[in-house]
Amino acid sequence: MYGREPKLPFNRTTTTFTITTPNDYWIQLNRLMQTYKQVARRNIQLRQQQAKIRYDRNRSDPVYKQNELVLWRKPGRISKFAERYSGPYVIIQEQHPTYIVEDTDTLLRKQVHINDIKPVHERII
Repeated sequence: MYGREPKLPFNRTTTTFTITTPNDYWIQLNRLMQTYKQVARRNIQLRQQQAKIRYDRNRSDPVYKQNELVLWRKPGRISKFAERYSGPYVIIQEQHPTYIVEDTDTLLRKQVHINDIKPVHERII
């Protein structure tokens, strides 16, 4: 694709790779593959930690208390002009990051994730 041959881990020549019987090749190959898997696993874990740090740096972490009014985001795809949130709901039980909320009109309860709710800012008229 870029006009050159790719460098693969198997293309690297080692100076200590000696084969006396056909079974030795299989043993050496398994050791080499285990080493590559360990390095890849460590690299993935490091990248996951770095991604989490970057994500958490700009993320707000709201905490809601009992009897607080919140709006719940409607699931699924909705049209452009439809309401995205419904409510208000009252928080009944807090189990951060999930909350049990109750509809103020129908008294139906549901468990929602913190990403799907936002606080109600009341206006005094």
